[in-house]
Amino acid sequence: MSFPSVLIIGSGGVGTIASYSLCFNKKATVTSVLRSSYDIVTEKGFEIDSVDYGKVTGFRPHNIAKSLDDAAQYGPFDYVLVSTKNVADMSPLVAEVIAPVVTKTAGANTTVVLLQNGIEIEDPIIKAFPGHVVLSGISMISSILSGGNHVEHSYIELATIGYVDNKITPATDQEAIAKKFIEIYSTRNANGTPINQITYNDNVRLGRWRKLVYNASFNSVCAMTRLDTTRVALSGNREQWVIPIMKEIVLLAEADGNKLPETIIDNMVEGDKEEEYYKPSMLVDVLADRPMEVEVILGNTIRIGENLGYGDRIPYLKLVYRVLKGTQYGILERMGGAFKLPESRGLTEGKSYEDFRLTK
Repeated sequence: MSFPSVLIIGSGGVGTIASYSLCFNKKATVTSVLRSSYDIVTEKGFEIDSVDYGKVTGFRPHNIAKSLDDAAQYGPFDYVLVSTKNVADMSPLVAEVIAPVVTKTAGANTTVVLLQNGIEIEDPIIKAFPGHVVLSGISMISSILSGGNHVEHSYIELATIGYVDNKITPATDQEAIAKKFIEIYSTRNANGTPINQITYNDNVRLGRWRKLVYNASFNSVCAMTRLDTTRVALSGNREQWVIPIMKEIVLLAEADGNKLPETIIDNMVEGDKEEEYYKPSMLVDVLADRPMEVEVILGNTIRIGENLGYGDRIPYLKLVYRVLKGTQYGILERMGGAFKLPESRGLTEGKSYEDFRLTK
């Protein structure tokens, strides 16, 4: 019996749990691309402590590849699931990364599944691969990879998935493909009781606005202040920054035709109080001097607001974006290969970092 073939790009905490779930009920053949962790996972497998699956030792997906070129031997793939961090201001971009494994030949039409943060992240994929179905997944999970092969999964795997219309494939076909992927991704125990919660979303844009209420506020403010969520509250920055940003996201969502529940801000704030000293992803990145998802979380949001004529009504979003964009420039410069600034300060006057970018 032939099972759908799934390639997973991004085997961190989220991608590894997705890989395990897809293998769990034996409904798919899974290939994971592992770069830095390839050797240790090949030798020992993943060690997973999971709220959903308990303690798992020695887990390996069906195929392990060190690179996309290596993974191609296991294709063609029915689904390419991308769970990498989406850093849109450095190369290579997601569409460039997945191009070698997104195929459209007789009997092979790859569906792209984006299990990533941000808003309007699907547009570049639809443009790069006309006619391919693009599924957008919004994941709510606490899962952290450490030591190359240990995953601490402390909050139930919950995701909503739907299609973003590619304007070519009939809508009924796109919906059917989304629901088929949800079927193979969903897991049940021996008694038939659901384990993870993977559901169909007929309005993924609304779902992305909902997640932005948290990511554009807590995630961004924690990165800006270098404080976890508890310390952000203790310092007064929850009231000074987080809640005003949440209000701006709610405003933009409604202007975009996606009204959020009136209780969403209170719910987000109360929900955070249950997390002790939690470090959101952007804070983890900035403390490690790694690039953050500034553009897909903040930049795209602000551009939507400006296009809607709301540019002068989102001052907090613009301020936190400008601070984190400056931080991002510094991180990218230290990494090397992105910018080369002149030795003379005089040659920088009237210019921006973008004028000295090495890769466009």
